[in-house]
Amino acid sequence: MSGETYAIEALAHCGLVIDDAEIAAKLRPDIFGGGQPDSLYGFTGGIGRAVTKRGANPYRAILEGGIVEVWAVWPGNLAQRIEWVLGEKVIEVVPKPIEKPKHKWTARISSMKGF
Repeated sequence: MSGETYAIEALAHCGLVIDDAEIAAKLRPDIFGGGQPDSLYGFTGGIGRAVTKRGANPYRAILEGGIVEVWAVWPGNLAQRIEWVLGEKVIEVVPKPIEKPKHKWTARISSMKGF
């Protein structure tokens, strides 16, 4: 639940969500108990689901120190907004394709098409 709370509140406050447990713990120690390992247990639970309900789209931000997943409703000035939140130089922001989960039978059906 704490991951979902973080995502909803971050989206409401700054229009973007940094989808990274360690960064979230640094940004919101009030939700994640100061970044203790146990407090990050439920982080990934419903972030994607919570933000897509609110119209956010996934992006991948390439930083000087690595790559982070970001959800944002509006892509305008996204690199600059990420820099403001993280305090780290953003090299590039690219849309992340949404991977639709395949049904467990999809692979089996496609392998049987030759019969």
